[in-house]
Formats: sequence, structure tokens, C-alpha cells
Amino acid sequence: YGYVGGNPMKFVYPYGLKKWELDGAGNTSACSYYDRMAEENPQCSYFRKAAQICRGENSLVNVATTGAMMQAWMADNTDASQSEIYTSIRNKLVFYDRQMREVGKIDENGCTCGDMIDFYHDQAFEESGLSQMFYGGNLWPQDTDFFFWEGNPVPYDSSGNEWKDDWFN
Repeated sequence: YGYVGGNPMKFVYPYGLKKWELDGAGNTSACSYYDRMAEENPQCSYFRKAAQICRGENSLVNVATTGAMMQAWMADNTDASQSEIYTSIRNKLVFYDRQMREVGKIDENGCTCGDMIDFYHDQAFEESGLSQMFYGGNLWPQDTDFFFWEGNPVPYDSSGNEWKDDWFN
């Protein structure tokens, strides 16, 4: 109790070495990018779902990302707060999506190609101090409902036979 400044609801302290701030979702202004993209590309359901996830409206993703943060803090990969990590991930994802669209990595529905989305999510997580394994979108089944999850929001990329096929093409 003393090590978390008397506030165990806001701070985490599993090893007794430092306190980690669980201070919320951070800056969600980058999420408006997904709203614009959803409006400009109505045939692409990815952007609508990405906007919801970006704003923290998917509890499965929230739990996984919080788990990633806990693992990163325990491994001493980052000392950034929860809000700093969320803000970093959002800004990187929007930056990378814009880059992929600029170089033409867009499918017939106006979505950024799925393998590109998976690739830059892995990058954004790693660059924000989190393990890529916590992103998981490139491992999630495409057309499977799981509990309250509506299947993988990342569009299937039919240009290859495996999920990593065209990451660098």
C-alpha cells in the first residue's frame, strides 16, 4: 500500500521496485482518423471496428493490452504509464496506416491490406515497449465468433497463402 502512494486502484506494484500508473485511456484524438476513413470507405468494416477499439470500446482488446503493459513493466521494457502507452500505440497505428495507404496497400473495399495492418500493429506494439504477441490480430481467425468478439476485424488479405506472405512485398 505504501509503495503505490496509498492508491492501489491507480498504481500497480507487483515486485516492489517501482509503481506503475494505471491512469486510463490516454489521448483518443487520433481515433478520429478511423472515423474519417470509415466514412470515406463504407465497404471496409475494418475502420469502423478500429475506431471502437481505438476508443477502448472492446473489453477483450482492453484486457489483452493491459496484460501486455503488465508484462512490459515487469520485464522493464518501459516505464511509461498506461495512458502514455495507449497514446503511443494509437499515434503509431495512424502514422503507419497513412503510410501504407500512401504507397497503395489498399484492397478492393478501400481497406488497408490486412497483412500490412498486422505488420504495423506488431511494429507499433514493439515500439511502444509491448510484446508483439499481445497484438494477436495476425493469429485471430477471420470468420470466427468468439464469445462477444465479432471475428477478426483485420480484413483477410487474399494475396498470399499465409498470414505473413506479403508483409514486405
